[in-house]
Amino acid sequence: MELKRYMERQVEAAKQHKWCLGVTTQRDPGEAAIREWIRNHGEQYRKEYEATYLRITEEVFHEVKQLTPLDEDHLRMITEYVIDAFLEKWIVDMSMDKAHADEL
Repeated sequence: MELKRYMERQVEAAKQHKWCLGVTTQRDPGEAAIREWIRNHGEQYRKEYEATYLRITEEVFHEVKQLTPLDEDHLRMITEYVIDAFLEKWIVDMSMDKAHADEL
């Protein structure tokens, strides 16, 4: 798991919490909402993100391994790259699609 991308996604999750709280209260909750998210959800987010990332990476790695003669190190690197690229694109696409904003 690439730390930079994880941190970017975590920041986005905290900002989404702030936005949702602002919509609910009809005012800008400020940086207190970010601190609240970190305090209440940050650790669980990291655990779930890491576990999900590792599970998906392993599943895809084993499927791809059956399709190509590459060695395991190269396959793992390719698998992680593809998953990271997909997640990054999916998050951007979802954030631009107002119909799915509540799924983020």
